[in-house]
Amino acid sequence: MSLKVRLAIYSSLVLMVVFALYLGHHYRQDMLAMEKAEIENIELRLSGIKSEIDERFHVAWLGAKLIAGDEIILETFAKRDRESLQAMLLPQYKSIQDQVAQFHFHLPDSTSFLRLHEPAIYGDSLLSSRPGVRQANESKKVVRSFETGLGGFGARVIMPLSYQGEHVGTVEMGARLDQDFLMELKNNYGSEFFIYDLKNSDQFLAATLDFDPYIIKENIQEVIESDDLVIITDNRQSAITIFPLFDYNDEMIAYFKMVSDRSEILSAISNRQITMMLHYIAGVILAAFLVMYTLDKSILRPLGDFGQYLQRVSSLDFSERLPVARKDELGEMAINLNNTVDIVKNSIDRMENSHKQTLLVLDNITAVVYVADLNSHEILFMNKYGRDLYGDVIGKKCYQALQNNQDRPCEFCQTKGLSTKAMPGSGVISWEVKSTIDHKYYNYRCTEILWLDGRRAKLSIGTDQTEKIVAEEMARQGFEWYRAIAEDIPALVNRFNNKFELTFVNNAYSRFVGLKREEIIGKNLFQFILPQLKQKVYDALKNLTPNNQVATYVNPKEAFDGSIRWVKWSTRAVFDLNGKLLEYIGVGEDITEQKEYENRLMKLSLYDGLTGVYNKMYFDSEIKRLEGGREYPVSIIVADLDHLKIINDTYGHKAGDQLLKTAAQVISNAVRMGDVVARIGGDEFAVIMKQASQAVGEKVISRIESGINDNNLKQVNVVLSLSTGLSVAEGPQKPLDEVFIEADNNMYLQKAKKKLGKKNIQ
Repeated sequence: MSLKVRLAIYSSLVLMVVFALYLGHHYRQDMLAMEKAEIENIELRLSGIKSEIDERFHVAWLGAKLIAGDEIILETFAKRDRESLQAMLLPQYKSIQDQVAQFHFHLPDSTSFLRLHEPAIYGDSLLSSRPGVRQANESKKVVRSFETGLGGFGARVIMPLSYQGEHVGTVEMGARLDQDFLMELKNNYGSEFFIYDLKNSDQFLAATLDFDPYIIKENIQEVIESDDLVIITDNRQSAITIFPLFDYNDEMIAYFKMVSDRSEILSAISNRQITMMLHYIAGVILAAFLVMYTLDKSILRPLGDFGQYLQRVSSLDFSERLPVARKDELGEMAINLNNTVDIVKNSIDRMENSHKQTLLVLDNITAVVYVADLNSHEILFMNKYGRDLYGDVIGKKCYQALQNNQDRPCEFCQTKGLSTKAMPGSGVISWEVKSTIDHKYYNYRCTEILWLDGRRAKLSIGTDQTEKIVAEEMARQGFEWYRAIAEDIPALVNRFNNKFELTFVNNAYSRFVGLKREEIIGKNLFQFILPQLKQKVYDALKNLTPNNQVATYVNPKEAFDGSIRWVKWSTRAVFDLNGKLLEYIGVGEDITEQKEYENRLMKLSLYDGLTGVYNKMYFDSEIKRLEGGREYPVSIIVADLDHLKIINDTYGHKAGDQLLKTAAQVISNAVRMGDVVARIGGDEFAVIMKQASQAVGEKVISRIESGINDNNLKQVNVVLSLSTGLSVAEGPQKPLDEVFIEADNNMYLQKAKKKLGKKNIQ
């Protein structure tokens, strides 16, 4: 089989696979996107429905709260003046009965006293038929429950009433969850809705249809054991969503069912499948044709000619030239290749002659000149001046040939920077070094070159600078001495010997520490350094060398006036010509204002501006810091403020902000010292507790709930309500990110239970 056929077949197969993978990937992404969009749409509608149910509970709770706080109503009820109570409240009930269908007073023995929605019916016992009323009278606590009464199935809030410290009965506010409510949901969300009694699942309590064609009795147990449940019908035409409804005792008594039409998404999936198949067939046919045509006409034929010519050139046969039979890019390539071969041939000749002449010139320079491989450091050439100093070093490593007892590249070597240059010869690097062989100082200038065999190499020229450096060092020492004793500079200046005994300080230093100069001279430097910094400063000073003479550190210090000042020190070690340490000279700069500014910026970046607790950035950094550490078990509590939007809409954002501050204070008062409290969202807080078990976390949540109750006893209109979730990592095997997500899910679970009536209001 020819190369042409093989390339055509292989290219076509590759294109088919690529097309299949490409289209398959996009089809899968489309399917996932459609599925995600469908689920998100269902969840959005479900969230709106639950919010509307929860809103009915809230309105009923507010109404009952107002009754419980009205002394005139309580006195009238306590006196059992039924006619006056009815006359007093009936006009109010008529104005709100579209939202609160049931308005009912009960006596302490759970006997009906006054039904404003049906005032003619009273005196009947509710002990057996209305367990929520009995529970409210017995516990003296508010009961929120789904329950069936004379007014039908609804969301009911039953609140105990007391007058002059004595329990006088209960008041009930309730909203019907009837056909009118479900039809309103259907108009808003475009689905069919049903409410079923769990004990009698053959007959719905309310519905938008006269009959239910979507009976799914076998899945009800899953709803009881979990939460929301989404079921796709066997014909895939409908998506059924079910969630439970609970009574005051956290027992499921009914369930809510939403049926959504899936015809639109099924049509989109079918259309996408047809489109993908058509694209695949058309793409494969077109690509195969183009590959065959292009390979045959434009690539394969010229490649044969190029291959034969390059084979001759690779064997250094420059006797023939490549024929130029085309005027396109391949023809231009043939011309350029011929020209390049000519240039290479001429360059090789010139390079060999130039190389010989260059080596002759370098051999007569009065300086150390050597060439070494840039990567392996192997010496490729050494001139006569260098050979006289170091002997025959060709083939040795430069750091072994030019230094004593050296088994690795020199730390001061700057030639690594040459590898960043764009091309050989485009940059020069210089440095000074003292030879450990002849003990002289050399100034090296180095550039990158290409060696004759094509290797990248460095050309280094070192000139003897010993006399110059000695003279400059003597002058520098004298200059630094006079500079160090100058008294008119504002910086802090000191000098101390190799035993760290202070030998000189200027006036600024004396004023800063509040001591006279004679009280400082002779003292150890470390008497004026914070204890926690002593080891760090000592190590920095001891590690100074002739090639690394300056150490920098910051020392916070209490000044003579009692203020804390931050001083940035730059200390230079002074050495003689033989590398012996003579003394140290330090210069200190007062950077207190800079530090205070940095601290203010740090605080702004770590704390929430409204509540004063930490912000999310600090919370995330603390999670990363604790991850895999030694402070397990680590507990995380997530708390979310309930009804913030309702409070903002009802009482204004100022009241909402105050409630956020109150929530932050309640949480902060409940945690331990050292625990981290952070605001991580608009109405969401989180607590990180180190070395805190499950029991510790539960105690903190209990203290938070107690704080909420204490706060609400002082409030009339705006009450505080938090949903909390706890999760614990017993050890580093459980990532803290997962712990946070689990705590967040537990919080949302509690919030959902509140919305569905699974928790009594305290």
